[in-house]
Amino acid sequence: MILGVSEILKKISEEKDAKKRKDMLASCVKNAAVMTILKLAFDPEIKFNLPEGDPPYKPCEFLDQQGMLYNQLRKLNLFVGAGNPNIPKLKKEMLFINMLESLDPEDAKLLLSVKDKKIPYKGITKKLVTETFPGLIKEVKNEQKQKA
Repeated sequence: MILGVSEILKKISEEKDAKKRKDMLASCVKNAAVMTILKLAFDPEIKFNLPEGDPPYKPCEFLDQQGMLYNQLRKLNLFVGAGNPNIPKLKKEMLFINMLESLDPEDAKLLLSVKDKKIPYKGITKKLVTETFPGLIKEVKNEQKQKA
């Protein structure tokens, strides 16, 4: 059985010992979906080109949809940065809603949090991710922070 990305992150966040939590996160280095979600959530240079907040969508009612986020991963590039400039804004928003409706409900909630640059699990922080995976997340230099 495939664990969904939200299940993996939830399991890591439930670990009380910080070193074990870091080791558990490090074991995800080859999981492209987890790594992508972490980068999207914490990299300040990555911006979603979708409206803030949750769109109106119906959570998926099918069981065992934990693998769907893995399948939909390649489509996430449509929703960040410039994405595909040939897709009208409304169409892009509908594609995102369709994606959410195909995912396991917990993975959909995770993706909505990531879109708003958050991870909904305590203990999985930007600091933990940067310590575990140096170079995964670009750091904003102090001069740029001061200008903002």
